[in-house]
This record gives sequence, C-alpha cells and structure tokens, in this order.
Amino acid sequence: MLLFFHLPVLTRTLLTSLIALLVLVGIMLRPFQWNEALIALAGAALLLILGLIAPLDALATLLSQWNTFLFFLGMMALSAFAEEAGLFDWLAVQAARLAKNRAALLYLNIFLLGALISMILSNDATALILTPIVYVLVTRLRLPVLPFLFACTFIADSASFLLPVSNPINILLTSQFPLDLPTFLKLLSLPCLVVIGVNIGVFFLLYRRQLHGRFDLKRLPSPEESIKHPAYFRYTCAVLLLVALAYIVASATRFPLSPVSLSGALLLAGGALAWRRPLLRDLGKHISWPIFGFIAGMFIVVRAVEGTGLTAQFGQLLLHLAGKSNFGAVLIGTAGSALGTNLVNNGTQ
Repeated sequence: MLLFFHLPVLTRTLLTSLIALLVLVGIMLRPFQWNEALIALAGAALLLILGLIAPLDALATLLSQWNTFLFFLGMMALSAFAEEAGLFDWLAVQAARLAKNRAALLYLNIFLLGALISMILSNDATALILTPIVYVLVTRLRLPVLPFLFACTFIADSASFLLPVSNPINILLTSQFPLDLPTFLKLLSLPCLVVIGVNIGVFFLLYRRQLHGRFDLKRLPSPEESIKHPAYFRYTCAVLLLVALAYIVASATRFPLSPVSLSGALLLAGGALAWRRPLLRDLGKHISWPIFGFIAGMFIVVRAVEGTGLTAQFGQLLLHLAGKSNFGAVLIGTAGSALGTNLVNNGTQ
C-alpha cells in the first residue's frame, strides 16, 4: 500500500529496489558529507512511509536482531577499555621490538598483530584503534607510513572470518543459519588464511623497496611507558583472555555472543571503577552510537528487499552458477560477507 493507494507487485518491487540501491550508493559515496546512519535511516523511513514494509514487520526485524545490537555495544566497550589500559600501544611496541630493527619484519608483525586483534576484538578494533597507533609508531621510527596503513586496513577485513566474533557480520550469519563453530571453521578458516597469506605476499611485493630499511630501537618508548596503570593492565589482559575463551565456548555451543561481550565489558567497567580510571566517566564518548542507527536502517532496507522475493531468486541464481558445489558456496558466502563487512566498516567510520 503506497499511502492509501494499492500498487501492483512489480511497481512495489521496483520502488523497493530503487530505494535500496539509492541507500547503498549513498553509503558508499556519502554526498554532501551525509552520515551513513542518516542515509540508512532515511531509506528505512521512506520504505515505511510508502508502505513498502509494514511497521510491525520492521519492528519484528529489529527485535529479532537483539544479539547483533548488543554484541556491537559490548565489542566497542571492550575495545575502549583495552585502549584505556594501553594494551594496543603495548602490543605495537612489542611488535616493533620483536622485529629486531628490520622494517620488513615489523611489517609482517603488524599483519600478524592485526589478525590477532581482529580475531578476538573484531575487525573494527583493528581498523579504528590499531591503525592510528601504528601510524604514530612508524612515524616515530621514521619509516614509510603508507605501507603500514594499508597493512592495518586490509588485515582488518582479511582476518574477519577467523572466528564468529571477528566480524559483526559473522554474528548475523551464525544467528540466521544453523552454523556451529566446527562448521564455521571448516568452511571459512582455510579461505581466510589463504586471503591473509595473499595479502601479505602482495603488499610485500608492492612495497619491497620501502621495506628494506632498518630502524633505531632507541626511538621506541619502553613497554612500561605504554602501560598507564600496571594493575589495571594485568586485570584487563586477564579479562580479555577469559572473554576470548568464552567466545570459543559460546560459538561451539551456539550460545548468543552478546552476553559474553557485555559481561566482559561489565568486568572491565568494574575494574575501571575500582582503580578509578577516567574512561568510565567518558565511556559514552567512545561508543560509536550512529552505528546502531546505521544497522537498524540497513536491517529494515534488507528486510524490505527480501519481501520482494529478489534475494531468494538471486541466491538461486548464484547457486546455479556455482554448480551447487561446496567450493562455490564458500566463495559466495565469503563474497557476501566481505560486502557486508565493507558496508559496516563504512558505517562505523
């Protein structure tokens, strides 16, 4: 129903598809510097106003994704507390010290560190927190900045399929389909490791001349300088280790992951309160609130498109082209998740 007028099915499908396309183009191009959340919410509002999706259907869609919303909240809080404890700075300094003055080895260490952080704290932590820390580090060491920034950016996405928690998009996948941890690892671990290896090889080839140099370890701060409060730092590391183990157990038993991330955030908040860390007062400033509007808008837009039947037809076409093989299914799933990752990263940034 378009306002008070009945529309043919074909017209509804074309209108819904056009609005969804405009939303995607708007998110990627960001005309007039519009916020991605505003674009997604505007598209969702237009679909509701035009009657292309029922309000109850939109509400049910949002409520059904509670695990995704709460996981985002817990994940961002965990990353903020870890940053406050100096964990990312400490890890970056350790990566540089283990490189033994060699720029090429430091480059490899940054790739591996980015993969580790993405695996446990999600790719957003690598893209948004590790990247500026690496920028300061390599500037201090007087190394070329661009190769290291590319390393952080690409490893954030490349390593985002190592575990279900490595990418919020994976939460959608495991919530919608009966995909337990062994199946997830069986289907995505090998492709993910191959992509990581290809990324490392390609960037080493592209920047081989800029990575031949060495750096002076004396320019590095001591590991102790990165730790603002030793007791809170140790407590944060212990909590994050528990959270990582809980993630694995929850993924293996198909338990929702958001309670794990929120519980870890609450433990770190309790530690921040006990040690009187300043972040606790300003935690809200470290949460990217627009991302929730972005996700909500995109959920409604996608649900409206699903209602037209186009996604089912497109999925059947992809399965036909892939020959219904396991390898083809993995490629399709990886490509789809990569697209979702880029959209979510755009919304987060």
